[in-house]
Amino acid sequence: MFAWSATLGGTPEYEAAEANDATARQLERAAFRSILTTQPITPSGLAALAAYLPDAIRQSNPDTEAEALAGLDALRAGVNSIRLEAAGAPPVATVKAQSETHKGDIARLSAEQVDLGALDIFQLSALFEAYQVAKFTWEGVAARPYSSKETGSAPLTTALGEVARFEEERACWIVDRLEKEIATRKPEDEYQRDEILMVRTQQEFRCNMRIHNNALIRDIAKAWSE
Repeated sequence: MFAWSATLGGTPEYEAAEANDATARQLERAAFRSILTTQPITPSGLAALAAYLPDAIRQSNPDTEAEALAGLDALRAGVNSIRLEAAGAPPVATVKAQSETHKGDIARLSAEQVDLGALDIFQLSALFEAYQVAKFTWEGVAARPYSSKETGSAPLTTALGEVARFEEERACWIVDRLEKEIATRKPEDEYQRDEILMVRTQQEFRCNMRIHNNALIRDIAKAWSE
């Protein structure tokens, strides 16, 4: 077992370690100051900086005045509001509703960035399965104790919980897009046809607990009753 000795404080190794640690801290602070003085030149850059600053300031300096933090939070909310309006999202009535709408819209918009056009039927099916697994995984993370904390009146979602719920919702949107995309494809053989029908059937049962889509029922009857 290692025993601490006061004499270690005077060794060259100790002094070198102290100097390296101080240098690392100085470099970290310099990088942080550089970020603070960054002037975004694009809407995306402004949104990224506005999203980063409030939490970064809280973590780097817990003694920051509440008014300053409130100002940063207001800046972030304002930038998010502008982005929503630019995306054609409906206006929201309250700051809380605005925040929730923003998260949902950002998850949807992020899901829409996934390019599905270049994928063939089997690749779409594989991605459909993968994102279903991702959805259930994030759903499980969101249900864990450290994704929320008790506040006396109602559970408060933690930062981890926010990430988990965002990723779960994003996966839901991607799964929905994949099902719609594969339904538009024209199969070249029975294997592709069956793959399309299996994806559509899975999604229909998960959404409605039964096959509610009459067009899907007709397609199944036509394909699998032969």
